[in-house]
Amino acid sequence: MKLTRRQNDLLEELRIHGRWVRPMDIGGNNGSHHSATLRQLWRKGLIQRLPRNTLHNVINPTTPKKAFSFIYRIGGANETMD
Repeated sequence: MKLTRRQNDLLEELRIHGRWVRPMDIGGNNGSHHSATLRQLWRKGLIQRLPRNTLHNVINPTTPKKAFSFIYRIGGANETMD
């Protein structure tokens, strides 16, 4: 599977951290590519994601998923999440 430099860089960051992380934990900030690139990797099945336990996500559980905040970790989509 062909990946962009940004995708490879973020996969390496996730490997280094080895745990659930927020985009900001691996260099993301307001307006950076991190959330979009992580979403691309998730859609390719290379990483896992879960909704973050934020006040917005808890109060508004019916909010469309695109408005949720997520945490990510390395691992294929078919792996068990804990």
